[in-house]
Amino acid sequence: MLFVLYLFPALVDLLSGSFFFVATVRIAQSGASAVVVGAVLTVWGLCYTLASLLSGRLAHRASYIPMVLAACVLMCLASLAFIILPSIGAIFALMAVFGVAVGFFFPPYQVFMKDVATGVERSLHVSAAEYTFAWSLGLAAGPFIAGFLWRTVGWQWVFALDALLALLTGAGTLLLARQGHHEAPATPLAADPAESAGKPDMARVGWLVGGALVLVLAAVRGLFPSAAVVARITESDQGIVLGTICLGQAAVAFVLSRGGSWMYSAAPLAAAGIVGVAGLALFGLARTTPAFAGAAFLLGLCSGFCLVYMLFHAIAHPERAGAYIGINESITGFTGVIGPLAGGAIAEGVGHSSAFLLLAACYAVAVVAQMLFHARVKASANLTRAPRAPRGTA
Repeated sequence: MLFVLYLFPALVDLLSGSFFFVATVRIAQSGASAVVVGAVLTVWGLCYTLASLLSGRLAHRASYIPMVLAACVLMCLASLAFIILPSIGAIFALMAVFGVAVGFFFPPYQVFMKDVATGVERSLHVSAAEYTFAWSLGLAAGPFIAGFLWRTVGWQWVFALDALLALLTGAGTLLLARQGHHEAPATPLAADPAESAGKPDMARVGWLVGGALVLVLAAVRGLFPSAAVVARITESDQGIVLGTICLGQAAVAFVLSRGGSWMYSAAPLAAAGIVGVAGLALFGLARTTPAFAGAAFLLGLCSGFCLVYMLFHAIAHPERAGAYIGINESITGFTGVIGPLAGGAIAEGVGHSSAFLLLAACYAVAVVAQMLFHARVKASANLTRAPRAPRGTA
């Protein structure tokens, strides 16, 4: 059941990855500036954020299946329209439509997952890691497949495949909903009270960790297509590089799903930050596809840990999990709006290579801030739980 439930979000992330890849690369190849290339992702991020807020309020048992089906139909139509309307202006308009479609898919689908996943008992950190593993593989597959199809038969076939996958996702969700698994609502991301009992609320640290990371990722995804054109990296190799980021994410999520005590430890968080800084620096120094791929994998290792960390500490709270998850989505959407524009603006000012190095320096500062905040929150929680001294003692 979990495999099937995780499959459909992975397919939608595959669609998203291919949309991002083809849209940004085609605009970069048209000779547009890095700011314009990043702006197309900003358009998507803004529409996704607004649509997610609206669909989250509307999603309930009577509405989530129609909303998911409508989102899948809209993704299919946007894919086909991309083939028919290939102009740069149309790309911006269709990315806006696609952002609305994805925004109306994920919140209702998460409610659907909660209603369908009955009798599933998972450790909280295992579920968080496995969910991240699933969607990371989907997002990784998007650029890989898009780059290969573009190289062999043309970019139009990327969107023909996207249209088919959108229809399959809608049909599969409808079939799953008709299986009648609604007797005892539960969720594969349900918190185990024993797992988080007595532990500090590290959600604010998660927002800082995850927010800094997704901001950097958004900037890199907006910046790399322009840098790749300058470095004369082929479309298929660009797909490999961007897909490798998500492969790194998936690898770390798989390792974290095996267990451990990483959720409240400072050392893994520091190690992930160092690896992320190294990946960004290597992006600035890279000139070949293997070097860019190595940089992408390092950045993916960092993002895998940070994203699971943010998700775990949001859903770990026994009372505020829903509100915390909503903040997670808001952070992701907001950074998706400003990240690509920031990356493009930096590249316009200092050049592509220097832009990556500047991002590495900024993220290094963020990593230090993360560690200080982590220590402060944990120390505050320990003081709060410390027993009071008996009266009359020094």
